[in-house]
Amino acid sequence: MTKVDQEHLDPIRTPQQTVGPYASLGLVADEANDHITNDLVEDGGQGQEIIVQGNLFGSDGKPLFNVLVEIWQANSEGVFNHPAFKDREGYDPSFVGFGRTITDESEAYSFRTFKPGAILEKDYPEFSQSPHILAFVHASGVSYPLYTRIYFEDESQDDHFIQQVSEEEAKTLIAKKVEGTDLPTYQFDIVLDGDAEDMVLESKLDGEEVDELPDGSGKAKTYFFHFK
Repeated sequence: MTKVDQEHLDPIRTPQQTVGPYASLGLVADEANDHITNDLVEDGGQGQEIIVQGNLFGSDGKPLFNVLVEIWQANSEGVFNHPAFKDREGYDPSFVGFGRTITDESEAYSFRTFKPGAILEKDYPEFSQSPHILAFVHASGVSYPLYTRIYFEDESQDDHFIQQVSEEEAKTLIAKKVEGTDLPTYQFDIVLDGDAEDMVLESKLDGEEVDELPDGSGKAKTYFFHFK
């Protein structure tokens, strides 16, 4: 093994790069990676099946194509598929709780999953969490993942995370129930800060052009939490 000459090293920081430019290449389900999907119920688990769907917009109201959306959630008993939770009642290794998809030619995303339960902390009840889904957004022109939470309008939204933000910011974290659907469906639109043309650099890779795209004008910017 060659010994590194530490004294004469001239380290140069790796340049910062954006996510992309083509999030759909190598990051969504294929034959070699088919356990990563937007259908979280297909491999196991139990509870109330739901659809979580929405559109992504720039702050100018224009919809965003080819944006990568990931979710991570507890199961219907409020228990994550994680080693730290494996001894809790309700732990279910068959439900992975992780999904990934990209916005399609309609600039929309959707996930089929089980509605998560509240995460109860018996020893520290003040840190219990309302039912929610963690969402991560990766987009071209964005140099780091954006992290937010999806709460449900027909569930409580009173945990210590949502209490950290203003009332107006909290409204951007609540998914709205869609009426008249076979499965309970929740709409959660995401608005990024910045012009759409600055956020997403690539054009459509495939798929049909859509004549009437959704308009996000007037929607409040989604609140994103910060990692510490």
